[in-house]
Amino acid sequence: MPTDHVEMMTKELVPAMTRVSVEILGGQPDSVDIIIDIKRENRSTAASPGRSPETDSRLGQSL
Repeated sequence: MPTDHVEMMTKELVPAMTRVSVEILGGQPDSVDIIIDIKRENRSTAASPGRSPETDSRLGQSL
């Protein structure tokens, strides 16, 4: 099953994302992992730790 990262509206999004993941991908709700809030220094965009399109204009548009 996929792993999703949610930053906002978690009360609304988490149940809906779980339901849709199960409906489309199959499996059981307890096999769906949704990650809420990872600190910027603990993630990477464009192969550079701590960088993202939101914080570094050199990276261009968001994915």
